[in-house]
Amino acid sequence: MNIIEDKEIQILIFTIIFGVFGLYHMLTYLVLRYKILLYYSILIFGLTAHWSLYFIDKSVQLQSSSISQKISVLTAMITIIGMLLFTKSYLNIRNEKYRILNSIYINFVLIAATICVFHIINWFLFNNVFLQKALSVIAALLALGAIILILFSGVVLFKKNRLNKYYLYSSWPLIFSALLYTGGWLLKNSFNIDKSILILVTSILVVLQLLLFSVIIGFKFKLIEETNFKLQLDINEDLQSKVAERTEELEVARQSLENKNADLEEINSIKNKLFSLITHDVRTPLQNFGSIIDLLESDLENDIKIELSNDLKIEISEKLEMINGLLQWSYKQMDGVQVKKESSKLVEVFENTKAEFTRMAKEKNIEIIIDTDSSSINIDRNMLKIILRNIVSNALKFSPKNSTVIIWSLTSDKSVEIGVQDSGSGMKSDWFLDFLSNKRPSTTLGTNGEKGTGFGLMITKDFVEMNGGEIFIDSDSDKGTTIRLLFKKDVI
Repeated sequence: MNIIEDKEIQILIFTIIFGVFGLYHMLTYLVLRYKILLYYSILIFGLTAHWSLYFIDKSVQLQSSSISQKISVLTAMITIIGMLLFTKSYLNIRNEKYRILNSIYINFVLIAATICVFHIINWFLFNNVFLQKALSVIAALLALGAIILILFSGVVLFKKNRLNKYYLYSSWPLIFSALLYTGGWLLKNSFNIDKSILILVTSILVVLQLLLFSVIIGFKFKLIEETNFKLQLDINEDLQSKVAERTEELEVARQSLENKNADLEEINSIKNKLFSLITHDVRTPLQNFGSIIDLLESDLENDIKIELSNDLKIEISEKLEMINGLLQWSYKQMDGVQVKKESSKLVEVFENTKAEFTRMAKEKNIEIIIDTDSSSINIDRNMLKIILRNIVSNALKFSPKNSTVIIWSLTSDKSVEIGVQDSGSGMKSDWFLDFLSNKRPSTTLGTNGEKGTGFGLMITKDFVEMNGGEIFIDSDSDKGTTIRLLFKKDVI
């Protein structure tokens, strides 16, 4: 074979080599997703397409050869675009660091893309020979300018990063082949240049360049991995520091909470002892003292002494009621209070409550009437006793002499309703609003001047709700009061 015959084989071989390089790096990009691999693939596919045109030029008819000459401008610009983007990415030319240089690269890419657009428009719409030649010259000059820009970037950024010097050292085959190829293309019309030798030399240089670029891309990946590893170490150290700091804060908070809990337990212990003292050393003597007065009252003949005895009993009764209210309230406020529900017969609870207030009712000649259907309710028995004690006590206190107080219950398919009805002085609206808002209502006087503490109904409301019930008050001033407790059967 002579050199002309060998040329077609040479071009085909180099085209295949370029294509394999491009396919390999495109597949690598699809796996790793590094943009530098995408730009490198564009560069290689541009070279592959450009070199394949020479094979077409010698293997097909003249008409196809003319088409290949037109396509060469497009393939050259694609190659330049890939080269510019690859260089920009490898040298890390970004807007925030190198604003002017970054802008120049972007403008070069835009110009190359614009040449492609105008070339395609002229080809398919106008087919103007002069415009085609003008675009070809501009494309060649842009290619030279791009090579100079790449060389300039490598020199300027030589010391900015240790990888930049690798790029500058490895790019000489591409720069030399580009200058050789572009210069030969510009001078082919003025001088008799053997294109086959030119193509062979540039093909060898480009293959060498691809090999060198593949090597420096490996260095780039290694640097990326080292940077990512160092970044991950820094993040881990920072995270460990924050975790240690947070752990220390939590430990301090835990210790503080333990100290507060210990103090609270001590305070609760003191509080329990205090209320135990009030129960045994204050309330019990007062109760005994009241009983003694009842025994002595029958022996008193002097009206003044009898009146003083009655006043003393009333005073003792009021103090006992206040102490009972305080004890009930403290019981509600103590931590760990649990509702212990059990089946309780309402008639038994009602009778016990009536017996407890026999003396108080007798003093005002008030009749306590029980009206119940003998139903049972699942409730905390002690809480129910306190609830009824408070309600009945208020009913007797605010009822006039010679009246009645009715304790009743009503059972339906869905609920059990308990009520206490009196014909006393009733409640004022502001007192009722304070009660609904969980405020302690103001102290009011009973029909015999009895004093109230305001704790009774507050405790009643809390205990009813703790047992899953609701409390309703129907009252008008001077028209009596009915207090209803409603417990749903699915709750009780």
